[in-house]
Amino acid sequence: MKKQEIRDLYVQCDCGAEHIFITPQDFDNLDEGLYMAILANEYAKVSFWNRFRHIWYILIHGVPYTDQVCLDYNKVKQLEKYLSNYITVTDFMKKTK
Repeated sequence: MKKQEIRDLYVQCDCGAEHIFITPQDFDNLDEGLYMAILANEYAKVSFWNRFRHIWYILIHGVPYTDQVCLDYNKVKQLEKYLSNYITVTDFMKKTK
């Protein structure tokens, strides 16, 4: 197994407003790890209720949130498969060093 077998993963939120980006990352003086980011899609068409919920949250709490992602079962399984593959490949690489 080679590290190149682990590709980047993009999973879009069910509301279409954000997506998760995951990529393997080598950190300075640390073990290998994953870089994960939640990215907002500025041009997504968000439903009226989601916009209303967002505005209501800002009015009540004073801070808009942009760090939540809604995933259906299939996307959760895709994420699980990706992370499982990452662990398998990384463990194999460590054993062969």
